[in-house]
Amino acid sequence: MKQSKVNDILLQYEISGVDKGFDINGFSCWVKIKNDIFTYLTKDTIAIGVKKTRFYNLFSVFFYFSNLLCLLKLLLGCRDSVFFHTALSGISSNKDLFTSSLQKKYQSVFYFINIGEVEKVKKNKLFFKKNNVFSDNLFLWPFKFVSSKLLIYFLPKRTKASILNLVNFFESRKIKIPYKLIASSLVTYTVGYYFYCLFFRIVKPRKCYIVSAYSKSEVCAALKKNSILITEIQHGLIGLEHRGYNYHRKAINDVGVVLPTPDKIVVTSDFWRNELVSAGYFDEDEIIIGENYKVSKININCFFNFKYFIFTGQGFDYDLVKVFYKKSLNYLLSNDFVIIYKPHPRESIDEIKYVFSDFKLIHVYEGEESTETLMYHSIGHISFYSSCHFDAVEMKGKTFVLESSLSSIMNRYIATYPEKFILINCLGE
Repeated sequence: MKQSKVNDILLQYEISGVDKGFDINGFSCWVKIKNDIFTYLTKDTIAIGVKKTRFYNLFSVFFYFSNLLCLLKLLLGCRDSVFFHTALSGISSNKDLFTSSLQKKYQSVFYFINIGEVEKVKKNKLFFKKNNVFSDNLFLWPFKFVSSKLLIYFLPKRTKASILNLVNFFESRKIKIPYKLIASSLVTYTVGYYFYCLFFRIVKPRKCYIVSAYSKSEVCAALKKNSILITEIQHGLIGLEHRGYNYHRKAINDVGVVLPTPDKIVVTSDFWRNELVSAGYFDEDEIIIGENYKVSKININCFFNFKYFIFTGQGFDYDLVKVFYKKSLNYLLSNDFVIIYKPHPRESIDEIKYVFSDFKLIHVYEGEESTETLMYHSIGHISFYSSCHFDAVEMKGKTFVLESSLSSIMNRYIATYPEKFILINCLGE
């Protein structure tokens, strides 16, 4: 289902009144439920693409127990500190531009990190040795897994009624949402919430910086319960189209529901502040303009001996990329251009190389330069929907959006700024 349609239906539900039966200890689980429903209906591969089989190996077992030592270290000796909660996706060659830059900027002494691929930990051991890192999602996964299989059958009557009301809301619009999906979402949220509540009560951090807060709502709820200031750092698209920032504030306030959202959000520019304000949930005084750390770290001395377009991968629709390549082939050949495919951090380089092995003018990038450095030196940037589009506009003045059902989130930008966000089916059209 198209993201715009899913957003419309979720908005209709919020306007109709978010059910108070979704509250846990004073905070609504709606942020978590909304995110899971959106992922389910849109088949959002960035959110659901982690392959659990990548965790089934001896190194994962070793890392799990070493991770427990990190937790013990935290509980015993990390008081009155600044916490940072981010993702593993930026780590490359034992460096993490995103978290290391922000760790220094905000003086964080320790941070959580979400693990999507244990193999990336294996390849970047030095990063974990040098930094105080606790992989909280890996620690909690067994508890959440078992709980989601067992406790969904023992939910309170009020909660069951709330789930059925939500299921019926979607069924009245001819959309089927599994009862177990919402029940599991509630249970896993609750497990995480009580763990973090206990953790923050023991450790007592002064404040916490968090990335993609909408996907860590149980963390935000526990921080708020312990009166700890939450500042979100922008990492990707935000605004009206994004389910994590487009809550209907008036409707939610009228019902009296408390969403566990950040106290402040740091964005990279005035453009994003305006986008966030126009989404209607966050007030202007809750938004801080920071810097675009990615653009500021570009290697301008990097040299390539060929001319290229950069295609930033998103982990889906490879068949469409192949069609795009075939349509663009004559243009590429006549101009002596190639396409550098920069995999999304979640994508496996070996898998991508196999997918495009027969396409000689697609070069899968395996080097250490950042995506922004590659964009800076390119002819132009191409992708479906991606925050890279906005970095490309900042650096190159324009970006190319490859038309697909999954790029619909970019429609408003294409319509509003057609000279900057250019919709294409092939190069040279």
